[in-house]
Amino acid sequence: MFSLRSQVFRGCLARNAPGFRFFADKKPETFEKTVNSVTLLGRVGVEPQIRGTQEHPVVTFSLATHENYKYESGDWSQKTDWHRIVVFKPNLRESVMNYLRRGQRTMVQGRISYGEITDQEGKQRVSTSIIADDVIFINTSGKESVMNYLRRGQRTMVQGRISYGEITDQEGKQRVSTSIIADDVIFINTSGK
Repeated sequence: MFSLRSQVFRGCLARNAPGFRFFADKKPETFEKTVNSVTLLGRVGVEPQIRGTQEHPVVTFSLATHENYKYESGDWSQKTDWHRIVVFKPNLRESVMNYLRRGQRTMVQGRISYGEITDQEGKQRVSTSIIADDVIFINTSGKESVMNYLRRGQRTMVQGRISYGEITDQEGKQRVSTSIIADDVIFINTSGK
């Protein structure tokens, strides 16, 4: 049984090597649900770059995530993983190019993809990428940056604390005021198509 399956797999692999997409000559009777979902929260390593062609542009950047762990001796260590992020969606590409900067915290939601890319020397190399479906910009650098990024109608999430007090309106009357003092402003880009 195992040898038969492996022979079928090898035959299909030879016909469809780049994508490994077909495992049988006829359409399957049922399709099963699969999940390929990745969520990363980290810091941008390299400024976003436009690559590809004029007809098929793509934006790429790197994202660092960390894992902290403690040895039995009590010493702490941090392991950094670098992820290659690829953005194909036109509006999302534009937002990433305009607003994402090196060192900025960001959350990427997407899927993992394995394939081959051609390096600068023209050689093919194996590549693992995260294809971004959504990029959430996390900005913690103060009012000036918020004013540069915030646009009317843009979805945001604010983390902070509520402050209650009184203010004087334009007519000189005292009014009760409720404000949110923001510690973090998270910009949510949902315009990617």
